[in-house]
Amino acid sequence: MNKKKQLRNILKKSRNKIFENTNNDFISKNLFDRLITLIFSNNFTINNIAIYYPINNEISPLKILDFNSKFEFDISLPKIKKNTKILEFLKWDGHEKLYFSDFKTLIPKNSNTLVFPDVMLIPMLAFDKNFNRIGYGGGYYDATIKFMRKKKSFLAIGLGYDKQEIKNVPILDHDQKMDLIVTEKRIIQKKGLFNR
Repeated sequence: MNKKKQLRNILKKSRNKIFENTNNDFISKNLFDRLITLIFSNNFTINNIAIYYPINNEISPLKILDFNSKFEFDISLPKIKKNTKILEFLKWDGHEKLYFSDFKTLIPKNSNTLVFPDVMLIPMLAFDKNFNRIGYGGGYYDATIKFMRKKKSFLAIGLGYDKQEIKNVPILDHDQKMDLIVTEKRIIQKKGLFNR
């Protein structure tokens, strides 16, 4: 078992303990309001925000659904395509029933509308001060972020519990940094993010 796989197993157990011992297993409306206002105040256009439906004690992004009508953006969920690492994003109205895909992720059953999100909310097992993230090891988000960064300007935002911060995330060449990190306590913004 390689070191990164061992670390993931430790981090999964750690997240389970954090989940069990917290009353805030979600990003609050207040934090999402601050985040969206920050993005809009820097003249960043949002037509679609890709979220994930939380599983395995991931911190929940679902309260952002309270803002899509206020700020006039759509929501989408990721779908894993067979034989590729690039995720597709299916538009979701927040109410349509979801079902488990072949890869055990929840996706809209009847949606055929594919979108390229302007903001992507991404679950994390851990993160560090340099905006590195460690995920489950499938490489789907890293491949998708790399692909999309060649196509358009968008924001990759990692979501996690504040206690998931570690000193150094071990990184490989294909790993992609986050633009922002949001926890139940704070918004961490990369220096010079909106000046690029």
